[in-house]
Amino acid sequence: MKAMKSLLVTATSILITLSILTTCGSYSDIAEENDPTTPMGENSKTYMRTTTDGSINTVEMVTMQDPVNNRGEIDIVQVDDDTSQMVRNVVMLRSAYEISGGKIILYPLFRYDGDYRQKNPQNNLGATREEYSQGFSTSFDYTDNGGTPPTITIDVFTYTSFPHVLQDVIDLGAVQERADRMMLFTDLSMMHSQIKVKGFGGMAMSQYFGPPSKFKGTRVGTFDLTLSGLSYVTSHFDFDNYSDYEGLSHNGRQTSSTGREGDGTMSDTVYFTAIGNSETVQGGVDFSPIVLTGTVSSSGYYRVTVAGVPWDVPHLTTNPGNPGGISYLDILTADAQAGKLPIPAVQ
Repeated sequence: MKAMKSLLVTATSILITLSILTTCGSYSDIAEENDPTTPMGENSKTYMRTTTDGSINTVEMVTMQDPVNNRGEIDIVQVDDDTSQMVRNVVMLRSAYEISGGKIILYPLFRYDGDYRQKNPQNNLGATREEYSQGFSTSFDYTDNGGTPPTITIDVFTYTSFPHVLQDVIDLGAVQERADRMMLFTDLSMMHSQIKVKGFGGMAMSQYFGPPSKFKGTRVGTFDLTLSGLSYVTSHFDFDNYSDYEGLSHNGRQTSSTGREGDGTMSDTVYFTAIGNSETVQGGVDFSPIVLTGTVSSSGYYRVTVAGVPWDVPHLTTNPGNPGGISYLDILTADAQAGKLPIPAVQ
């Protein structure tokens, strides 16, 4: 019998059942600010793994707050690309945690879901948020393995220190390889930021017209979301030292302008700083050459600059919704399986 596909599915299969009785309802029912979370701080650590199951490729990111008396908060983020169904799913579970006796005990706080139905934007309900009532927990075996690169094991899954993955990307000799992977990690951060926006990609986005709405990075920093226009809507994501993952932060702006059917363009540049375990590299992703059809990139490229050297990354690299296109998760899972990057890969 195959091992369970992912920790997040393992953990939330229990929590979904409990949520019928214990959640407070969708985030739209909670009278709080747009993003009531508390950033974990710059000392929090991020670990990564990949897995593949037929047409579905998965990346998981685990970010753990620096513990005080073996306690803190933890984010588990899972991104699935199903190239057969042309669907991308992004899920984030935030929990309090306690480490004791070789176990990590999770006390669920809230869950974000983003269902990106490529080619079927009319079916996209938008990102949602659910809160969990207090008093429920689930536990897993836990080991801090140390080593080089450092790894942790939760349940049966092993995760590698993300800064070490970044360092191996920095060390890649080919310009295209570095640009592709830094584009992919930037895209991963952009998706993580988007699911924090209630209703992202759906009708509930209309609440963000007017003054900027502020959201927080999992670790540090913020981004502001501003919407304007009527028949043709422009959205600005403005990043200020925004960081969801250890070693990767973003500044700058990502803009999209679309009509009622989701057709339009992207523009502006999001800059990144990638801090590996021994080196730091800076660069940016210029979205201006991208054309959108039905909210999905349909032509153009991302102009990615790493350490002053530009490279044009085709839009198909990050979009599983185009026939013939490859998922960016394909690249990372292939890297892991080939030993090019130190990411645990399970098939």
